Amino acid sequence: MKVTLLILIAFLQVNTHELNKKMTFRKKGAELIQIIKEIKKQTGYSVAWNEKEVNVERKINVNFKNANIKTVLDEISKKLNISYISYKHTFVLVKATSPVPLQKIK
Repeated sequence: MKVTLLILIAFLQVNTHELNKKMTFRKKGAELIQIIKEIKKQTGYSVAWNEKEVNVERKINVNFKNANIKTVLDEISKKLNISYISYKHTFVLVKATSPVPLQKIK
């Protein structure tokens, strides 16, 4: 029981640490695909999406300075009315269907 708890705590600390990877990116009229490429370049995370649900050519203004990946994805989600799911080192962008945030895949 104690060993399981210690493993769980260690796992949660690793996940929290990973989400704290920082990125800096500033651009007016940035296409979502450009932001996705910067996420991969600066954090090592992959981003996937369904082309039928998420238009990666949509443009938004972004200004991130040493922002963690969660902050970046939350802001993008808000501006483009999409959601995301995280799984290991991959984020999946999906069409927002409700105001309730999606849960992490376990």
